[in-house]
Amino acid sequence: MIVHLVDGTYELFRHFYGQRRFNNGHDKPFGAVVGVLNTVLEMIENGATHVGWLPIM
Repeated sequence: MIVHLVDGTYELFRHFYGQRRFNNGHDKPFGAVVGVLNTVLEMIENGATHVGWLPIM
């Protein structure tokens, strides 16, 4: 069993500001959310059997 715990606040922050660095401030709508969902999907594809989510506070 592989368990991953995801910190929602950190992941959204990382994807939002990480993408801004490469697109010169021309943000796509919901770009950070798409990035977080892709990260979680990648975890599942790589064998994660359980994913826990810490809510945004």
